[in-house]
Amino acid sequence: GVFRTDENGEILIQGLAPGKSVVVTETQAPPGFIIDTQSQTVQIKEGRTVSLTFKNSPKGKLVIQKRDSATGKPLAGAQFRVTTAAGCEVGLDGVIGSSTLTQNGIFTTDSAGEIRITNLAPGAYVLTEIKAPPGGYVIDQPSTNVVIGEGGDTQTVVVTNSKAGSLIIDKRDSKTGEPLEGVTFKVTTSTGEYVPDENGYISSNGLYKTDREGKIQIDGVVGTLVVTEVQSIPGYSIDPATQTQTVQVNPNDTQKLIFYN
Repeated sequence: GVFRTDENGEILIQGLAPGKSVVVTETQAPPGFIIDTQSQTVQIKEGRTVSLTFKNSPKGKLVIQKRDSATGKPLAGAQFRVTTAAGCEVGLDGVIGSSTLTQNGIFTTDSAGEIRITNLAPGAYVLTEIKAPPGGYVIDQPSTNVVIGEGGDTQTVVVTNSKAGSLIIDKRDSKTGEPLEGVTFKVTTSTGEYVPDENGYISSNGLYKTDREGKIQIDGVVGTLVVTEVQSIPGYSIDPATQTQTVQVNPNDTQKLIFYN
């Protein structure tokens, strides 16, 4: 009892006995359309052709665009988990809760900084950024809500990332202003976690040493940082009053701290 529409979108069934009641139920919508779940009943009449019309609404599309907050440059490699408002993960081609799911509903922006998901049923969706793009970016807005409307609605959502900030530590002779090389600092977050360097410039204990210009530059950081001088160099002593300094580093920001011995 299963029939498929032809190229004209029609099914013709001949030879039905008059007086019969026929119930027609759509069991599978065409690709990219929403199924019409309402069954229809028709009475077969002798010598007449009776017709039923079913209508399918096109499914919607979602385009996620990832951009640099300062320059607008597209950013590849950002990861999003896309779910319905109820928390069901969205899979490949908009399929929800089937074997065609991406891993945990995760999508990654392409070289154009975009994710395109088609065949989405109307409703509310949640876009959660779980990994910022490479290059020292931070997540500006963890989650974004979007509503796909009826009638093949396409929604485009632009999500930006800001560059993490930089911290410069400057160590000087208190009398001459000359830079001091080889002074050791410990850098932690406000909660006491060590601040690492992407290039492995420091060990896992969060220690840095000033270079020949008396400076330490740490890129790719954001938030409240606590900088403590832990070891000076021969001939100099640490000033307890300024041994520890706290600084707030914001995205797209460079902060500088000066220490004197």
